[in-house]
Amino acid sequence: MNTNILAILAISTLLAGGCTKSKKATDPEKLPDAKPTPVNSQPARVCELVVDPCLRDGKPCAEISQCNVTLARVNPEGIPLDLNLDKAFTWSWKYAADGRLLESPQYTYTLKENGSAERKSREGDRVETVTFDGDGRLALIGNFGKITYTADGRIASVVQGGQEQVHTIHYAWGEKGTFAVSHDYPDTEEVCEPGPSEVRLDARDRVEEEKFSECQINYSPFNLKYEYDAQNRPTAIDVTCYPAEPTAVTWRLKLKYDCK
Repeated sequence: MNTNILAILAISTLLAGGCTKSKKATDPEKLPDAKPTPVNSQPARVCELVVDPCLRDGKPCAEISQCNVTLARVNPEGIPLDLNLDKAFTWSWKYAADGRLLESPQYTYTLKENGSAERKSREGDRVETVTFDGDGRLALIGNFGKITYTADGRIASVVQGGQEQVHTIHYAWGEKGTFAVSHDYPDTEEVCEPGPSEVRLDARDRVEEEKFSECQINYSPFNLKYEYDAQNRPTAIDVTCYPAEPTAVTWRLKLKYDCK
């Protein structure tokens, strides 16, 4: 599933673990019945994501290894971010005082007094009505898109489709920062979203590193290493693509919050 498809539901648009794969500790049916800790919840109100230039031996990283990744813990528009890392870039989001979105990399939002908004694509004439929940997060997109959240603000499910077919992607969060992804799409090769095969926490029980090795029809094998600020918000993510290969390259992503 590419970034264009994801765009149906949110910013750079969307994102299940439907690839043929062996079972592991993070599969939904094996997840411990534990309440996720707030320190690992997804950050709210990301206002800027900056991808630094990536060079290896003086060459742009994209010439060595293309990098397609998804960031499930970063979700300015309610769903995980899908990124195609082939150059340096900056994405920005703007919010109203009540937390509702005004602008994102792909959409502009015209807010209405009833709590809804008209969302228009920057790349065409597509306009759809969106509705926000009480915390200013996207809840409904058009007639067939629905986003739900866990009690501590992480993505729980995304419903997407049209009049003839509606499907759901589920995110199951376990203890120790783990999560798994599942879905009810019939094509498990074309629709596949990775959960981490390994999660390492730091001394403060924050997710320090995640390793993703599945769903390579859609994504590269990649590792994520996180840095945090004093409020436990991720401020930088080092993304290493094809970590086991000689062509491994690392992109640095910087996150900013509440920009003025």
